[in-house]
Amino acid sequence: MSEDGAQGQRTAESRLLDRFPGLRETVESLPEFTAWLERHPPLEVDGEMFRVARGDQLMDRDQLIVEWIRLFRPELLEEGKEP
Repeated sequence: MSEDGAQGQRTAESRLLDRFPGLRETVESLPEFTAWLERHPPLEVDGEMFRVARGDQLMDRDQLIVEWIRLFRPELLEEGKEP
């Protein structure tokens, strides 16, 4: 879902990232995230951009950010940790 969607329509990943101000931007600026992201083909559905991940799953930007963090930098999601 887009970041400007209603709170009830936002993904759990979007709400999670909201608890960590600046984390989206920090991860998106990392070359290793950008390289990993490019390995997942983009696909537009109903005007929204997704990427194909985990074989056949469509993920939005926030879902991909959280997936990358969980795979490679889980410490970034620990409360009280600076990005």
